[in-house]
Parts: sequence; structure tokens; C-alpha cells
Amino acid sequence: MELDTNIKNDRKTHTVEDRWSKAGRANSSLTNRILRVNLISLLILVVGIIYLDQYREDLIKAELETLSSEVKLISAAFSEGAIRKIKSGDSNNDAIISDLAERIIERISKNNESHVRIFDLNKKMIGDSYEVVRKNNAVQREILNKKSHNQNSYEIIDELISKIISYFPTRYNLPLYSSVMETSQNPDLFPDIDVAMKGEISFRAWKDEEGELVLTAAAPIEKEGKIYGTVLVKRDGGNIKEAIIRMQSDILKVFIGAMTVTTLLSLYLAAVIGHPLRKLAISAENVMNSRNREMEIEDLSERNDEIGELSISLRKMTHDLWNRMDAIEQFSADVSHELKNPLSSLKSALETMEKVTKKEQKEKLLDIIHHDIERLDRLITDISKASRLDAELSRDSMEKVKPAEIISSLINAYKKPLERIDDSRNIDNIRLIIDSKSRNSTILANEVRLTQIFENLISNALSFSPEDGIVTIRIDSNDNDVIISVEDEGIGIPAENLENIFERFYSHRPKHEKYGSHSGLGLSICRQIVTAHKGKIYADNIVDDKGNVKGAKFTVIMPKI
Repeated sequence: MELDTNIKNDRKTHTVEDRWSKAGRANSSLTNRILRVNLISLLILVVGIIYLDQYREDLIKAELETLSSEVKLISAAFSEGAIRKIKSGDSNNDAIISDLAERIIERISKNNESHVRIFDLNKKMIGDSYEVVRKNNAVQREILNKKSHNQNSYEIIDELISKIISYFPTRYNLPLYSSVMETSQNPDLFPDIDVAMKGEISFRAWKDEEGELVLTAAAPIEKEGKIYGTVLVKRDGGNIKEAIIRMQSDILKVFIGAMTVTTLLSLYLAAVIGHPLRKLAISAENVMNSRNREMEIEDLSERNDEIGELSISLRKMTHDLWNRMDAIEQFSADVSHELKNPLSSLKSALETMEKVTKKEQKEKLLDIIHHDIERLDRLITDISKASRLDAELSRDSMEKVKPAEIISSLINAYKKPLERIDDSRNIDNIRLIIDSKSRNSTILANEVRLTQIFENLISNALSFSPEDGIVTIRIDSNDNDVIISVEDEGIGIPAENLENIFERFYSHRPKHEKYGSHSGLGLSICRQIVTAHKGKIYADNIVDDKGNVKGAKFTVIMPKI
């Protein structure tokens, strides 16, 4: 309740625009939500792809296979070029010649950046490519400055993306290749050497102290089936890292493009949804605060979508509210007019009573006063019912009912005289006939309200029917509706009043009925109830072949289930 009060107070002091700026929403909250929903899902997808674990593993596996082939070739080169016979005691035995091994290492190092080490059968290192390079000063590794030329816009973008990618951590769940292993001559640090000593090629992946990928492979140096030593090759995984970065770079480029398109589409979507809704909110508030009917809800019906439907509904609702206000205003004027008549008569009778002295005249004036008081009481009761009817109809529950059953019950009730009919008339002579062709037709309605409609119509027909007349209730149906008509044999309805009789306080009563015995609200209430049930009611005269009026007919059409 307190929240509702705060909202009302806020709306008294702030417009939609004020509340918008007060909340600090330069952009629509709807716009932000659309952007978040579209971009978050895209970001989750991209972050998942950035790591590319499976792709990285496949690259490492392929690189290790390449390295194993390379170490096999290097091993074959040493087998052919570095193994010679040497004299050992009285015999000549084959062995790896250190000088020959260094020459082969030197030739390999000129075209290969791999770190090559040779171990003999005693696991003693007899050759190291890094040592050979330093000793002979034969190989100069130059790092080419690939950025020495003028960079174009694409290269600048690539460099920027590479910097962004560098912030993503690389996850290698691998053993550590320490800096000690880089210069160590201890073969026990390399499990691949033990495997190679058994005649098999072995390879594995490592990570160094900086988290970069390192690959090693070892192969036996053998000749004629005899193992003379092992060759260990170590290579950095830079080419794998570059391949991953290229892939990530391509993905980020696609992501940036997709993000740009998504953002533009989200802004467009927000514009075609949020902006029209905001316009509707502003125009609705303007209508609410306006003192005239010049302000209207924004017409967006040409959109042919849900917002267009909302615009149509709001415009219709506003129109209905204005009509309801007109009806309330007219009802107030009618009530004032109807109450003034008996009050004026009552006042006149009281003023006259003070002046008359004869008993008979006073008794007549008292009868007038009693009649006017009864009329006022009836008017106030009916006005109270009519004023509450809208609210009550909105709360009424609907159920499946058969109009034929309700009308049959009413006919049984009308077999006895009704108090509302003049006692001087014998309604026992008036016959009520039901002609039902659709006894089982069902509608969705409130049974009490439906009874109220037919009770008013039958009572009205009985009032206008002559003695020995017939009131006929007909029930028929078609594919969509149930049609109920109440016919009498009375004087009929003046043609110019066929529509007016449903207006409030309209009264056209038979001559034999006492003046003021009806408030003129009965048929108006009937139409109000029928309309609430999405039905129709109208009046007609019954005429013969010569055009003579033979009675009146009221027809109610209700949607069939």
C-alpha cells in the first residue's frame, strides 16, 4: 500500500521523461537488456573457443610425430657418418667418433634450430649442438625484424589482436623443463634416453619455467642392429603457439565482426520495441494528465505487430474510458432529474397541506406524499443497483447454463400473480408459452444475471399484454448464437423509441399502470448485462400482413459454446 502511494506521489511530481532522466537511464533499460542477452552468449562462446584445448593437443601430437621422424633421420645420419672402427687393445671395434659427430651436428645446426645432443652407451654426452656453435662460431642466428617496413592497417589490427590474445593464459598440464636441463649433461634428467637405449624412439612434451611449450625426442644410434648411443633433440613449441595465435586471431576477428553486427541489430531491435513503448507511455501519461480530449494515445496500428496491437488496445481503452465518463456524467444528470420530480411533488404537497383545512384534501395530499416517498425509495434502490452493476459484473463468475431451463423455471413462477402488476388486472388469464427449438443449447453466463434479464423482459411483456393475451418465449439457435425472444400482444413500441427504450430512466408504460411504479432502469440494466456477456439485445414491433402492430418483441442474442 505504501509502495502504491509512493508511485502515485512520484507520478504527481514527475513525468515519464523526468523519471527516465532521474533514474540515470540515458539508454533504455530494455536496450541494455537486449544487448546483454545477445553479447553475453556470444562472449561465452568466444571465451570457450579461445582456449582451443583439443586443437592445441592435436597440434602438439602432430609436432611430436614430426619431431620423431626428424630425430630418426638425425640418428641415421650419425649411424652412417659418425660410427667408425677404432683400435681397442688387440681388436678393432665400432664406436661413435666425437669429431665426426660434431661435424654432423654442425651441418644439422646450419639448417635447424633444434638443440641436438649425442650420448654414448655409457650415457656420456659426446656432442652438443649449442657447444659446437659456440666453439666453431659457425652459425649466426639472426632474428629478422619483420616489422621494419611500414605497417598497414591490417597488420596493426593483427598486432593489436595478438596483444589481446597474449593476456589469455595458456594451460599446459605438462612436466617442467627447467633451465638446468637446457645445459645439463646428465642423461638421467631425460626419460626418453633410457627408452632410446632400449632401441625405441621416444618423445614427449614439456613446459619451461615461463610456461612455454618444449618438445623432446630421442632415438637410438644403431648400425647393423647394434646400438652405439642415443641422439636427443629438443625443440621449442613456438610454431604451435603461432598456429594457436593465428587461430585465436581469426576467431577474435570473426567475434569483433559478429559483435558489431549483434550490437547494431540489438540497438535496432531496442529502437523498434523500446522507443515505441516509451512513446506509448508518454502519450498515456499525457492523456491521464490532460483536462480535455485533444490528447490521444499514439497511433502505431500501421506496425502490424504486438506493439501495434497494444496501441490499438490502449486507444480503444481510452475511448471506452471517455465513454464511461460520459455515461457517468449523463447518469448523474439523469439521477438528479429523476429525483427532483418526486421531491418537487413532495415539497408541493407538504406546502399545500399547511394551507388546506378539509380532511378529504389532507388525505389526498397524504396519499400523494406516500406515493412520492415510495417512488423515491424505488428510484434510490434501482439507482443503487444500476451504479453497482458494472463492478458486480466484473466479479461475477461464468458457468455453462441452458437458457431453456432458466426460462422454464421463470414460467412456473409466473403462474401466480406478480406483485408488481396492477391488482385490478387478472394475469391468470394471460398465458405464457415457451417455444423451444434448442432446449439443449448452452451458453457461458452468470445464471443469476441471466435470470434477471429474462425476468425483466417477461415482466415487461406481462405488463403490456391485454387480458387473455399470450406471451410467447421462443428459443432458437444457429451455428454461433442462441437466440431468445419474448413476444407480447400489447400496443407495441413507437418506432422512434425502439432504441431509446434501453436508455436509463426512459419510461413508456401502459395506461392502466400507476404512474411512478417503475424507475425506467429495467431495460437499461438488461442491456448492460447482455453487453457484459458479449451479447446483443434489441426491440421490434410485431406487425401483420397489413402493417398493423400486433405487439412487441425483445430479442436477446448470446454466443453459444
